[in-house]
Amino acid sequence: MKKKSYSARKVQFVWGVALLMMGLGVFIRTPSVMPRVAEAVPSVFAQSFFRYCMYLIGAILICGGIGKIVQYFKTKPPRQTDTNN
Repeated sequence: MKKKSYSARKVQFVWGVALLMMGLGVFIRTPSVMPRVAEAVPSVFAQSFFRYCMYLIGAILICGGIGKIVQYFKTKPPRQTDTNN
């Protein structure tokens, strides 16, 4: 695996946290949106499919965020070299 700079590692960590938060947001928001979906789409199958897709998107976001956070803590930070010499 290619070594990443310190700032690139930080960006990946922040991106992982953002993915995790968005995934949790999808899980929290989906039940409150479902009554509006039920009004717009009378089909029970379509409502169930929408709910399934939303929870699947949330799960993918959470897994991606956790993966990036775990990768951040597993890899060692790059060595700081002194360039003033």
